[in-house]
Amino acid sequence: MNAAQRAFVPIERKVSMKFHPRYTPVLIAFFISLFMSVLMSGVVTAINLGLEGFVSHWARAWIRVWPIAFVAALIAGPLARALVSRIVFSIPPRS
Repeated sequence: MNAAQRAFVPIERKVSMKFHPRYTPVLIAFFISLFMSVLMSGVVTAINLGLEGFVSHWARAWIRVWPIAFVAALIAGPLARALVSRIVFSIPPRS
């Protein structure tokens, strides 16, 4: 294969869906709030209303609660990290 033929060979590129590390706190808050709001809204909906019409009631409850949970996780995350750093001792590195 000469140079002209190689110029037209398609190059496969791998698409990366990774985020820059500076987004770590926001992404952690996103996923924690997502998981917790799905779980808690589902449990509370099932306890209060039973399983009849569960999915529609749960979906309405979750869509209202999740944005609040996300903001709460953004605020509570740094606070929780600071509290944990006060109650956990650090282990010195091995020499």
